Amino acid sequence: VSKLSRIHRTDDSRIVPGNPAERSLGEDRSRGTVLHGYDRRVKTRFAITPPASALNEAVWPDYLARAEMLGFDTLWLSDIPLGELGDPLVALAFAAGVTKRLKLGANIVPLGRNPLWVAKQLAQIDRLSHGRLLVSFVPGLAQSGERAALGYEQGNRGKAIETMMGLMRQWWRG
Repeated sequence: VSKLSRIHRTDDSRIVPGNPAERSLGEDRSRGTVLHGYDRRVKTRFAITPPASALNEAVWPDYLARAEMLGFDTLWLSDIPLGELGDPLVALAFAAGVTKRLKLGANIVPLGRNPLWVAKQLAQIDRLSHGRLLVSFVPGLAQSGERAALGYEQGNRGKAIETMMGLMRQWWRG
């Protein structure tokens, strides 16, 4: 049974893991009970994705400071090759320098990019942010003309991404 399928709501609206019929009581800081070694607290995290208007030089620094001050956990940017916005890696590199706690996430379309340069850029942003970088590789949005612009009109984009990821992992290992 997965942990998620073993979560139940108690009569006082707390969500706790474990089957209610199997609960064993012990000692806990909050109410004096422990459920099979699980902590009753559920950590909830909130991410933020900025609007296009926030990604300009006049707004971006203040936007990042405010997101961090308001307690957001993660900033997520998406790579849209034919979109109006610039490269999310450049924006995340800036964010790494002006934030201290905010995790920095990007959905990256690696197709059309040199995998060695992507690996180096990601490693450098990860170092600059002290390990706060989160990355997701995606095949793109399949917008009209996107495959041609990325140089992948034919072929399996998923397989190409897997190959690139293998190379990047190899380079990161040294």
